[in-house]
Amino acid sequence: HPLPPPEEEPPHPAKMDYAKLHCCSKANTSLCRDMCKEISTHWGSQTWQDFDQLCEYSPVETELIACLADVREPCQLGCKDLTYCTNFNNRPTELFRSCNVQSDQGAMNDMKLWSNGTIRMPFMNIPVLDIRKCLPDMWKAVACSLQIKPCHSKSRGSVICKSDCVDILTKCGDRKRFHEGQTPERICELLSPIDDPERCIPLHRYLMPSSLGDSIVEEVIHPCNPNPCSSNNICRVNRKGCADLSSCEPYVCEPGCKLGEASEFLVQQGARIQVPTHAGSPGCYEVCVCGPSGRLENCVEMPCVDTDKACIVGGQRKNHGSSFQTDCNTCSCFSGETICSTRTCLGSSFSSDGHIAGLP
Repeated sequence: HPLPPPEEEPPHPAKMDYAKLHCCSKANTSLCRDMCKEISTHWGSQTWQDFDQLCEYSPVETELIACLADVREPCQLGCKDLTYCTNFNNRPTELFRSCNVQSDQGAMNDMKLWSNGTIRMPFMNIPVLDIRKCLPDMWKAVACSLQIKPCHSKSRGSVICKSDCVDILTKCGDRKRFHEGQTPERICELLSPIDDPERCIPLHRYLMPSSLGDSIVEEVIHPCNPNPCSSNNICRVNRKGCADLSSCEPYVCEPGCKLGEASEFLVQQGARIQVPTHAGSPGCYEVCVCGPSGRLENCVEMPCVDTDKACIVGGQRKNHGSSFQTDCNTCSCFSGETICSTRTCLGSSFSSDGHIAGLP
C-alpha cells in the first residue's frame, strides 16, 4: 500500500494584541496601517523590523507611534534608584515610561557602543567624534533620555528636541565620515523634527540632578511603581486602608485579563471592553467581558462604523474620533455626527463673576 500523504501541519494560531490593534486605526498611511495590523495579529512576525524602519520615525505617524508607546510603556509617576542615569533620580512628580534597572543598563551600553564612533539607527548610521571627549554629559543625557523616556504632555517619549540634536551633531558629528548630502540639520529633520518642549525631550532638564532633595522625596510614595503585583494582576493604590493596620499594604492587587495572548496590557475583571475584530477592518469592533478565567470572553460583534465620515463644524472638517471645543462644550466627531456635552455657556452679556455654568 502506498504511504498516505503526510498530514499538513495546522497553521500556528495567530497571537493577538488587541491593545496595539486599537492603535492601527490612527495610522495616516495604508503602509503603516497594514504593518501595524500584521505585528498586532501575528506575534513574532518579522514585520516589526520594517515597521521600525519605515514608520517609527515618520513625521506623519506621530499619533500612531504615541498610541503604541502608551500601550507598550504607559507613563508612570516617579523615578529613583538608577545608578547610571542618576540625574533622573529624585523626580517623584514627573512621568517616565521606562525608569528601571534594565533601561539604566541600556543607556550605559548605548554609550559604550556610541564611543566606537558610530550611532546605528534603523535606517541610517551617524558617524561621531569621540563622545568621551566631545560633550560627554550631553551624550549621556541623550542615551538616558532615549532609554528612560520622560513623558511630556504630547510627546511619544523618545524624541529629543531638534535644537539639541543639531547642536550636538554640529559639535560632535564626524563630518569627514558623513555620507554625501548628510548634514546635522538633515539628520535631525529625520530623527527629531520637533522643537516644541511639550512634544520633545529638552536635554537641559537632565544635565543636572533633580532640584528636589532626598528629604522631600521621601514624603512621596508610589505604591504601584515598581509594580508589586503578578503579571496577571492590576495594581491599585489602596485608598481605603485596612482593618488590620499592622499588615496594611499601600496597594491592592486585583485580577485582570490581558488584551490578547501577545499583550501585556491588562483590564480589570468584570470590565466590558471594546476591541477591534480579528479581521481588523477599520470601524469594526466587538465587545468582550474580562471573565474570571483571566481571558476575554462572551464577545459580541457590534455594527461597523464608517470611520471615513467626517464632520463639518463651522466650515472646518473634523475627522472621525477627533475631539474639539465649541464655545464651552467639548465635542467629538463620530462617523459624521457631532456629539457635544450640554453645558450652559455664559452669554457675552453676562459677567463671569457670580455665574457658574451648568455641568455636562
